Amino acid sequence: MPKSDAPTRFEGIHLKNIKGNAGKTAVEIRGLPECPMGSLWMENIRLTAKQTLAVSDAGAAQNKESGRGE
Repeated sequence: MPKSDAPTRFEGIHLKNIKGNAGKTAVEIRGLPECPMGSLWMENIRLTAKQTLAVSDAGAAQNKESGRGE
């Protein structure tokens, strides 16, 4: 039984050394409006798709190679 009705908060997520091909969207990250995801770090990601990254209701996304936040 959950201790609370509040959604679980996800943060400090690291994605590293990922390669692949996708059709429509390679990576889709969705938090909740009432509980956005925390920070997300991506390193050495090589993806091909019509849309490589879609993020909503999340904190800062950091691409380590370019050093720029998305």
